[in-house]
Amino acid sequence: MAEALRALYPTMAPPAPPEGFIALSDPNRVHTELEAAGLSAIEIEEMDAVWEGPAGPAYLDDVRELHGYMGAYAMLGDEERRRVNDVILQVVDRIATGDRIVLRSPVILAVGTRR
Repeated sequence: MAEALRALYPTMAPPAPPEGFIALSDPNRVHTELEAAGLSAIEIEEMDAVWEGPAGPAYLDDVRELHGYMGAYAMLGDEERRRVNDVILQVVDRIATGDRIVLRSPVILAVGTRR
């Protein structure tokens, strides 16, 4: 999505992510927030989440609902979204292996005990 938006709209500034998204993207901040919420014995692990799905137009069918939550995409009109989808499919075709695509994203897993 980000690559497609940058290709079509190089000067577009995406909307700021929600505050919670920013706060929970840093392991130290997650730890601080969990402590403030009354948790102890906090363990935090950073890892990659792996999403695997179909390539081609079926990719868009699988993720279409998620795109509505992406601020820069959500603010586009129907025609602009069609253009972005076309570029997304070009990106997917480039990185797909056969008819599958594997996407990796860093995640933070945090566990604590209520005091």
